Amino acid sequence: MNLAAMDIGTILPDHEPGNQAIFQKARDLVDAGQSLLAFESIDIVLHQVTDEALYLHWQLAKQLGAWERGRVSCCHLAGRLLQRADIEGAFRVWRECHTITGRGFPIQEHLKLAQRLALRDHRLECQSVLRLALQTNKRNDQDSLLEIIDLASIHVPISLLDEAPRLFKVVDKTHHPRMLHAVELANQVQSQQDSVSAQVNKLANMNRRQRCASRFLCIRIKLEDIAAWGLNYSNSEGVGRFMSYDDVSAIVIAGIRRPNASAYVLIDLFIDPDTKPCDQRRLLRIDSRSIAPGRFFPTIKNPLDAFFNLAIEVHRHAEQAKRHPEGELSRRTLPIFSCLADYEQSFGNSVSESR
Repeated sequence: MNLAAMDIGTILPDHEPGNQAIFQKARDLVDAGQSLLAFESIDIVLHQVTDEALYLHWQLAKQLGAWERGRVSCCHLAGRLLQRADIEGAFRVWRECHTITGRGFPIQEHLKLAQRLALRDHRLECQSVLRLALQTNKRNDQDSLLEIIDLASIHVPISLLDEAPRLFKVVDKTHHPRMLHAVELANQVQSQQDSVSAQVNKLANMNRRQRCASRFLCIRIKLEDIAAWGLNYSNSEGVGRFMSYDDVSAIVIAGIRRPNASAYVLIDLFIDPDTKPCDQRRLLRIDSRSIAPGRFFPTIKNPLDAFFNLAIEVHRHAEQAKRHPEGELSRRTLPIFSCLADYEQSFGNSVSESR
């Protein structure tokens, strides 16, 4: 097992408290091919081990199919990261746990993570945590559940409204007045959001003709924020979205210089692999005409250099993504095409040729 290749292992500190001997013993067992013994050696003292040992326990749990015990180590690790105010790291642990096991953390831990994300204004990530927390059927922690419901009424009102009939059966009857207040607030917030969305959609429809055709399933986006775990962006309708770096299969950067028109630069982030037909491959397109890359790199004065830095920063996090052309990004050179159609035709079937 290659510990250096572990995805969320990069969030662990260089020096940490805990029993390092347990981790070293477990690593020796892994090297000796005794993964089950290594897993059990950590599992029996899970509350006492280092962050590295918790992470190794999670990796072994995935290997052995011990999802429930692995979920416990993920929960401990996320809790420690929250104590160190590493909100991004805690969210990455939660996301990996949820993606692989289909489940999240106990509701108390969901609440802690959602509260921290909300305080840091990580809106989309907070919404992801709250949506899963609202699906709980647990009655044993009414206080945490009610706080989750209060948060959801503001941050994910539509999800709370969808889950309300079931939640009324989970929440004790003594707390139904508080639940009713949350539902009323969620209705108000959702009505305001619907009104804003209607105005945005009206403007989007007016500008729909300006969208260019593409041989791919292309979504033009406006980049809002670059985070350690993904990109926050808004689509052409102005609706906020989140994309994890893990979802990027290929990164393409090129310039378009049309006759008698201003040149511009594109960064295309492919979601689907090139094994799919072009008309079924989804991509998010970042266009230099709709973004000022300098706001992400304020010390860089040249817009083209800032745009290169943007592509390089995405690839630094999305290490699994293919780059096309291979040498252009590292050399900061840009292939130039006379029109968008020529650009798309040039790599439509060849993005897989280089890394």
